[in-house]
Parts: sequence; C-alpha cells; structure tokens
Amino acid sequence: MAGPTCLSADLGAPLPDHVHAVSVSMPKWEHVERYEQGCPDLHAALRSGYPRFVYHTYVKALNARYHEVFGLDTSKTLFVLPTLTVAERCRDFIECTFPKDCVEIKSLCVIDAHAIIVPVEAAACFKSFWQHSGELISSRLAHYILDVLQNRQVGEKIEFKMDLTPAHTALRERIGSLYTTSGSNVNLYPSGMASIFAAFRLVQKLKQSTPGKTVLVGFPYLDTLKMMRRTEWSNGDVLFFPRGDKNDIDAIDALENIHAIFTEFPSNPLLQSTDLPRLAAIAHRHNTVLVVDDTVGSYNVNVLSETHGHAADLVASSLTKIFCGTGTVMGGSLIANPASPLFSTIQSLLENDSFLFEDDVVALLQASEDIHARLARINATAATIAYRLKHHSMVETIYYPKYINTSQYEHYNSKAAESDAHGPLLSLVVRGGQTAAKTFYDALTFAKGPSLGTNFTLSCPYTLLAHYDELDYVESCGVPRDLIRISIGLEDVEEVWSCLERALDKACE
Repeated sequence: MAGPTCLSADLGAPLPDHVHAVSVSMPKWEHVERYEQGCPDLHAALRSGYPRFVYHTYVKALNARYHEVFGLDTSKTLFVLPTLTVAERCRDFIECTFPKDCVEIKSLCVIDAHAIIVPVEAAACFKSFWQHSGELISSRLAHYILDVLQNRQVGEKIEFKMDLTPAHTALRERIGSLYTTSGSNVNLYPSGMASIFAAFRLVQKLKQSTPGKTVLVGFPYLDTLKMMRRTEWSNGDVLFFPRGDKNDIDAIDALENIHAIFTEFPSNPLLQSTDLPRLAAIAHRHNTVLVVDDTVGSYNVNVLSETHGHAADLVASSLTKIFCGTGTVMGGSLIANPASPLFSTIQSLLENDSFLFEDDVVALLQASEDIHARLARINATAATIAYRLKHHSMVETIYYPKYINTSQYEHYNSKAAESDAHGPLLSLVVRGGQTAAKTFYDALTFAKGPSLGTNFTLSCPYTLLAHYDELDYVESCGVPRDLIRISIGLEDVEEVWSCLERALDKACE
C-alpha cells in the first residue's frame, strides 16, 4: 500500500480537499486562539469545518431554500433534521428554554426529513442541540434533498428507507465483524456523538422510574460531558471522575443508586485505559450498564470480549474516524453486547432507533473496505513515532496506550499477536512551555485541524481547541494546557518523523 504525502493546507481549506470534508486547516497556533475567541475574520476564512460545529455549505443552502419554500419572514429561522423523531426531540429541547408551542415542525415530503421552524432568537439553542446530540443532517443528505427540490415538484413524496437496505445490512455486518458479533446488534447514527447520545437516551428509559447517578469515568472528549450535564436531557445528577484511576473507582464503588457508567477506552486526549472489568462489575451490581466509547481504540481493542468475565454492555464508536479514514463521511455505531445481563431489554429499547442516510452508508462501506490493511500500517507507524518522541530530549511527556495503563489496555487488545496494535493517536507536551509549544505546532508541515483517524497525519493543539474557556479547570483534571494531539496517517514513517523532528528542532532554538 503506497502511502500519501503529508498534507498541509492554508488557513480555512477543507481537510482533505473534498466537498464532504469533515476537517478544516488551522495551521497556526494563533488561528486556533482566534477561532476560539470568535474573531469574525478568522471564521469568515473557514471554507469547511467539523459538521457538528460548522454548518456545511449544503446544509446552509438547504435551510435557506426551505425558508423560502415555506414563505417565512425574518422573525423565523428554519433548520432541517433527518427524521421526524429527531425533530420532535429538538422541539422538546428548545421548548425547555423558549415558550411552549414556539416551535413548528413541517414534513419535507423527502424521506423522513423534517424542518423545524423556530424564532430567530432560538437559533443558538438549536445549535446546541445539533452539536451535543450529534443528530445532524449530513452533507450528502442535504445535497440529495436539494437535488430533489430542483428536479421534483415541491410536496411530491419521495420514499427512501433509512435503515432497511442491503447497504445498511452490509455496513452493520462489517462493523459487527470487527467485534466478532452479529450485525443485528449494531445500530447506525449520523455521527459518533449521536451514538453516545443514543446510549444516554437508553439509560434514561432504562432507569426512568428511579432517581440515580450517571457516572462518567476518565477525562473524555469534551461534548460527552456537556451532553450529559444538559438539564434538557438530565436531572443534573452526573458525577465526573476525571482521573479514572483506582482512587476514583474506589469512590464509584461506594456510591449508591448508579444509573449508568460511561467511559472512553482509551481516553481522548490522554490515551488512558481505565479498569473496565471492575467498572462492569459495579454497573452490573446496580443492575445497569457500562457504556464504552472505543473510538480511540480504533478496533485494536474489543471491549465486548468476555475473555476475562466482564465487559461493556454498550459500545459507541465514531465511524467518521479510522473506520472511514478518508475524513469525508460522518457516522456512528452503537453495539449491544449479547452477553450483557440486560441485552434483551437493551435491544427492545434500541428498536427502530437506528438511522443513517443511504449515500453515507455506501460511502462508509467503500472507505472501510481496506480497514485492516490501513490499521496495520498506521499502528506500526504510530508505534515507531511514539517511541522516538518518548526518547527525544525536547519531549516532556508522551501519551500513548503502549506507555500508559499498559496492562489494562492489553487486557482488551484484540490484536495480541501484533506487537504494535495501539492505534493512530498520541499526544505530547514539549519542553519549554507555551512558547515552545507554539513554535513546534507552527513548524509542523503536515495537516493541522480537528478530527482524528484520518488516512493523512493530522494534528491540533487539543486542549486549546477543545477547552479554551476552561484551561485552568482541565489542567486540574490532569490535562496539560499546551498538549498537542497527533493522529498518525498512512504516510511513510520517515516522512512523518522528518516533519516532527524539524519542528522539535525549531522549538528548541
């Protein structure tokens, strides 16, 4: 497999250069700072963005077109959502803040997509739903509906099944095969965040008649905690144990009335692996579920494994990342463990919950055909890069599963025969504080922007990008403010290392 050349791009360029790109280039540290500060000129320069944070061009065009179709005035704004059920969830979310009956839902007569019409002052509230639920309309679905509008009569019903096609079945089976489970246990969603949200909604139904605590273990991707703490969806009784170490798990073990336990394995961005068997035992003692987001594990770990007696009840993954690799398709999966004590109940609660647009399904199938070969190459390159960084004089700390909580990671390593099955992701802190970190980041000559698991190496100053307004707090949780995250791609290992080595040399000048 020939590797690509390291991909660099100017500010605002889509990463990759594709109409459905899910990342955007921010090649300088100051670009990230200005983005987080909301600088209008910086935001105006972005021609792409991660779809939960930045509305895709097709999505904006679709919303504008239906605003015109429905003859709305400037006091109203409109957003298209993928299904009626999602539109109803969004209405309920908005009406927790705004008056009842202020939201109108209209069918588009195109598959199950529906428009939600809200007062303009509720636009920011809608954006919070879009971002934290992940239940978005994809750029491919938006493009499809725009084509229908152009070629069909408005109001003409266009039938299109969201989850009953041979392509959906094939995608579910491919995902299931990565865990040695049946595709019938796999649900599909329009983003990884939507799959986590689906698990959270399931927990609400599972324990709806009893008060209790939702527990989040280990420092997670930022929107997981934000979603759980939203009062629109939760009673607020969410307990966060950011370190995920033995002391945290001892404290969790002493809790009463646990509704569910959520964690990442390994975690993003610290690549820590918590004690899953013990967490599973605690969850099962409370007659509830352990939900694991294994996106960073990148199919090198199988947390559904029963080899050691305890495992996750639900596994949420972002298909946008290593499964796809191209960085041009959004998607998420949620898998129910057949060995879970609550499997039958889980399956009944997840029935008819799955939804992913056909064109996205087909694109994911095509992109994931070579996942095993890609993963082997990326694993090997990442292991070499991590080893060299660990022993470089300018690197203060390296975060990588091979060097952190190693035995707990290896407990669920599904590729034990491979010595370097630790995934694409690593994080580091360079010596010299923020000045050195900025110099190092600015000097990197591969792609720089949000996301991970791409076929091209991709980096970002993660803490700055994800936690700009709470740097002191996240540092108190063990996340360095100058941490830089790198997702290794398919390039030649020496090309990647040469980019890093030059940047490290620059940082020590």
